[in-house]
Amino acid sequence: MRVPRAALIVGLVVLLAAAVVYAITRTVPERPPPTLQVLLIKPGNFFAEEAAEAAEAGGRVPPEAIDLTADALDLPLAEVAEHPAGSAFLDQLRKLPGVGAVLDMALVFRVRDGEKITADSGDALSDSNMSVLIVPREIAALFDSERSAFLQIRMRVSGFQ
Repeated sequence: MRVPRAALIVGLVVLLAAAVVYAITRTVPERPPPTLQVLLIKPGNFFAEEAAEAAEAGGRVPPEAIDLTADALDLPLAEVAEHPAGSAFLDQLRKLPGVGAVLDMALVFRVRDGEKITADSGDALSDSNMSVLIVPREIAALFDSERSAFLQIRMRVSGFQ
């Protein structure tokens, strides 16, 4: 049985129309908006015990032995770009869960280069930085210096990101 040429053409037109309708109406999943990653460093389960032992011994806990954990949080990049520096940026951090309670007694570092962000200086997005570390001062004090704290913690938390 032979199909008439007109029926083939009509069939092809219907298939083409269906493909065009599908292409126009299908929804493409939207990409989530870009974010600045915020890593809130926290004492791990054995942190208090290690700090007490170090104080009794009159020294410091070796950095690799310090029990730390981190919460990964996000700030919308568009909001950060409006106020990326100083106290305006720190105010954005305060709004994140768990950050407001510790921020006044913490150091904030850009992950890219370790520069501190304070109420008076520092830009969270400088040099294309896309994440910050918040390190409570009680944790930073276990290291030889703030710079050492940043370097050691950044190396340790790379697995959290």
